[in-house]
Amino acid sequence: MTGVQTCALPICRMYIDFTSKQYSFILHALAIMITFYSNDFSSICKEVGEAYGASEADIASACAALTAVNVTAPVKSLSNKCSDILEDILYHARELPGKDAPYKYSVSLDVSSWKVVADTLDTYSRILMGQFGVIYEALDISGNDEQHFQAYHDARWNGVGVLEARDLLIPQLKKIRLGWNGNFGISNSGLAYNSKLAYEILKTIRYATEKRDSSVLKVTNEPLPHVDGSFQIKAL
Repeated sequence: MTGVQTCALPICRMYIDFTSKQYSFILHALAIMITFYSNDFSSICKEVGEAYGASEADIASACAALTAVNVTAPVKSLSNKCSDILEDILYHARELPGKDAPYKYSVSLDVSSWKVVADTLDTYSRILMGQFGVIYEALDISGNDEQHFQAYHDARWNGVGVLEARDLLIPQLKKIRLGWNGNFGISNSGLAYNSKLAYEILKTIRYATEKRDSSVLKVTNEPLPHVDGSFQIKAL
């Protein structure tokens, strides 16, 4: 099933078609980010570390270092919303006919939920790029005193207590001597594949929810997700 929106008051749902790889990845990324938004770094550290060949010991050390900074708190609203979206996708996704067709699943969500998916994939993708400062944009702060604010500032903007964790999980960035503000670009050959896949999906979703013509830089061999409509989303 394809189509831009079906509206049955009071909820308007948008259908987007995905390949098997894209569909499975969205489920995978949402599960990881549910844990992340709960202020648990174990899943995201494992995801990043395994993508870049870090050892189990280094992944564990990085997770411990991030936890020890102790300035973040859960965003329960996002964790719960992502859980609801994951359940919604599993319930409403439909397999598409056509043995040789690239798109295998059609997923319907309301527009606000698609925006949450896009924002969540953006955070996921940026962390895999090495932008660990986004961790402190995405999570709440654990206290409201001057000491917490200073520690939060130092972690977010200068990588105090966090750069060590990033270097353990992405040793390639340390090897080329990229500091706290350095990261892989989206088209860099060294960037983790899932970061690129998340980028293509989130850009398509954002343009679809905005209902406007646009282009998305292709950085994987997957076709862009498909959305019917009067607007066009083209691959560059």
